Amino acid sequence: MRHHPFMGWPDRLWHAPLSVLIVWALGAGVARADDLLPTAIATIDGVPVPAERLSTALRETGVSLASLEAEDLDRLKREILTEVIDHELLLREARDRGIRVSDADVARAVAQARADLGSEEFSAVLKERGLTVVEWEGRLRAQLIVSRLLSTAVPLAPAPTEAELKTYYDRHPDEFLEAEAVDASQIVVATASAAEALRTLLLNGAPFGEVAAAYSTAPEAADGGRLGFVERGSVPEGFEVLFSLTPGEISPVVHTIFGYHLFTISEHQPASRSTYRDVTDTLREQLHRARQEEAVDTWIRERRSKAVIVINEPLLAGFHGKP
Repeated sequence: MRHHPFMGWPDRLWHAPLSVLIVWALGAGVARADDLLPTAIATIDGVPVPAERLSTALRETGVSLASLEAEDLDRLKREILTEVIDHELLLREARDRGIRVSDADVARAVAQARADLGSEEFSAVLKERGLTVVEWEGRLRAQLIVSRLLSTAVPLAPAPTEAELKTYYDRHPDEFLEAEAVDASQIVVATASAAEALRTLLLNGAPFGEVAAAYSTAPEAADGGRLGFVERGSVPEGFEVLFSLTPGEISPVVHTIFGYHLFTISEHQPASRSTYRDVTDTLREQLHRARQEEAVDTWIRERRSKAVIVINEPLLAGFHGKP
């Protein structure tokens, strides 16, 4: 089954549907864009949102703003600003409800994150995002607060019924296709003549794994050249020959940018559609998660509709990642 992964709820937190965020309010006491502080990218009920918040969020996307066309840059800025403002709204809602997390909760989450990533990758992620450990822990605390808010404030969506699952399965056949795949092994050497000599050995009965271990320069040589299962459409150029082989057959010499290859396969799995029985549990979880995300989005939209949000359009128009 091909999965279209959803960002997990409530891990997704404040990512609401992308929309234009300006709320034009009528009546006395409504802020105008030209009333905003020059360093505020927006206000929420008169409370400024510093431009630095948008700058940080844009930096963390990893997108080079200078490489974007003007229309794409404007769209990205508005989408990220939507997320920033939704996050501020959620934190305000959590404060109003008295929702907090303890230092012990944060410490457990920090320890879990370090264990999941490993110390080197953890440090690399912080460096990539331009964050200190203290800054990251502050973000994590805010994330835990919002997660707790959403898990308590948003009603749990009903699980899909068996009939709904079956209807979805029947109406979306392409989502449940398993691509053609082969269990492949390879030998890679530097010259065509060496590859031809090894092919002769193989055709004369030499075990593929032993020849790969002795002569191949590829990283998997120690495993007898085994690449494992690879799917049609996901292999490098030149590897398509794998799908024309029968189990145990030795390919002709294939030249790619990596060198000269010999391939074999031990198993061929044709393309097929997963049965309903096989995907029922995964599909139930997927659809239930999608419903819950929609419930979260609806709840956030309701909070947004009740707030007076004004965008500093002149500042946003000229914003290129630094306040």
